[in-house]
Amino acid sequence: MADEGERVLSIMYEGHMVDIPHVNLDEYQIWELTRDAKAALINEGYEPPPFFGFMFGCPGGGKRKLPLMCDDDWLNLTTIWKYAKGAIPIYMLATPAPSKHQKILKELDAAQEREDQIGVDTNNL
Repeated sequence: MADEGERVLSIMYEGHMVDIPHVNLDEYQIWELTRDAKAALINEGYEPPPFFGFMFGCPGGGKRKLPLMCDDDWLNLTTIWKYAKGAIPIYMLATPAPSKHQKILKELDAAQEREDQIGVDTNNL
């Protein structure tokens, strides 16, 4: 069973839906959503767009969607969804250029890859 502060994010892209379970809204950040949404889609056999951003749906199943591109937007999401029940709908949207968070993740992945290569080289000595 999920902790009280944990929620499920339902990521929707081009008719596909994947869930990211056990998200602590108070600790989660946009860069984590960027990483986890892409991985969840790939894991289910779907191809995410090369560059993307997000919007989130409001409680109550209405059609209103709000931007989810920065940490201030994340705080808005947590405020709006604080007392609502159910999975939080997150809509992935293709964009013409990478978001700030995609650029950060690319740098983190490259740094991790360099560390892994150094580790492999060191172990083979």
